[in-house]
Amino acid sequence: MHPPETFDTERCLLRRPRPADAEAMFAAFGQDAEVNRYLGWKTPESVADTRRQITHDTHRWDRGAAWAWLVELRADASIVGFLQLQARGHQAHLGFLLARSHWGRGLMAEAAEPVVRDMLDVPHIYRIDAVCDVDNPASARVLEKLGMQLEGRLRRYMEHPNLSGEPRDVLMYSIVR
Repeated sequence: MHPPETFDTERCLLRRPRPADAEAMFAAFGQDAEVNRYLGWKTPESVADTRRQITHDTHRWDRGAAWAWLVELRADASIVGFLQLQARGHQAHLGFLLARSHWGRGLMAEAAEPVVRDMLDVPHIYRIDAVCDVDNPASARVLEKLGMQLEGRLRRYMEHPNLSGEPRDVLMYSIVR
């Protein structure tokens, strides 16, 4: 299974990351502590770290294990976000981040909507889920805009290494067909 390499929305183009994107990604959101606060991995320390992540994401795409897209603004071709789906049998897990300068504009819900819709059209995918930290209401709103429903609170479920060394509570959302 390989989803489309690009998706078009009114304001965004989603496309596979390339090694040449590492500098723009690092500048836009890679080094921003607020953007990386609730992620499940450490904030990259350099453009080289970002480039390694792109290589890792490329290998996972080629194996059909996960797919990553950059969110690029149509207006100026600037990279403002990142979206990822990981396949797990009959389900997929969604994750995303957006440059702080673009928060509150509805961009991530707009960007993620065609990805979620396309994945739900895959015959063997019945569920897409996502988690967000209990203290991250903005991400919860994005998930709700995508039609996902809150399933519940998972206690001490996920580590956010940029926030704490201890597992934190998250909210589980899903959409099913």
